[in-house]
Amino acid sequence: MNYYLKHYLLTPVIFCGGFLPLSIIRALGAIIGVIGLKISKKAYFRTRNNLLVTGIATPKTVNKLARQVAVELGKTLLETIFIAWLRSKKHCYSLVKQWRGFDKVLEAQDMQRPIIFLTPHIGNFELMVKAAAYKLNKKLTILYKPSKDKWFEDLMVRGRSEDNLVPVATTRAGILQLMRGLKKREYIGILPDSVASQGDGVWVRFFNVPVFATTLLAKLIHTAPEAAIFIAVASRVPYGFALEFIEYKPSTNNVRELVQDIYTQLEQVVKSAPSSYFWSYDRFRVPDHAQVSDD
Repeated sequence: MNYYLKHYLLTPVIFCGGFLPLSIIRALGAIIGVIGLKISKKAYFRTRNNLLVTGIATPKTVNKLARQVAVELGKTLLETIFIAWLRSKKHCYSLVKQWRGFDKVLEAQDMQRPIIFLTPHIGNFELMVKAAAYKLNKKLTILYKPSKDKWFEDLMVRGRSEDNLVPVATTRAGILQLMRGLKKREYIGILPDSVASQGDGVWVRFFNVPVFATTLLAKLIHTAPEAAIFIAVASRVPYGFALEFIEYKPSTNNVRELVQDIYTQLEQVVKSAPSSYFWSYDRFRVPDHAQVSDD
């Protein structure tokens, strides 16, 4: 389907979906998630394999948990498209019922410190970013990986953009924009659990499985050592979302040790809600550019 067919056929459907109640969006998302797991062999086997190799599931529980993962991922997909990308940050803010740990974020803002939000692939981080941008009312630059599909790329960028919310691509120019923002004591958001796209990643362990992790986050922390850092998670609750902001304080300047420490913290977050993590993501792939792991 080319760009114009998608634009004229899918865009109106998505626009109408934005007016659905949250309960209906979640119900439809759950159905889509389960159907997607059934028809996509790649997603099915990757989800099961990731759950098994990490020890999150056993051979007896893996099918049940994989289905739960698919349900949550489907909910996230529709919540993201119909709400986080289609509705305003004010509307996203209105859906947040709990703000756990946000007092620490406000303290950092009062002290005029730059802030780094780490938004792992768990829950609805897209909605969390919009709600936080509304509440903080200060420029927040978020890093994202561009899509090869121009229609989807336009939808994603337009949906993520607001007056103080600026998406930048994972390019040299985008990364430089993040660094400039930190130096101006602005706020940035980054996914901390992505596979390194270049050869400058480091091998760390995630659930005792080697992963080739990006060092970008460590470099950003070194760029602004005075920055306040928070792992931000959006969980589903009845009629909305609960946001939690977990303060992270680096204990080392060593890049590999720092990245490993962050992944150790992320493990604890995932263990608290294992079905909400994006297990269909190719988390443990070995890129062609990766150095061979010593482990």
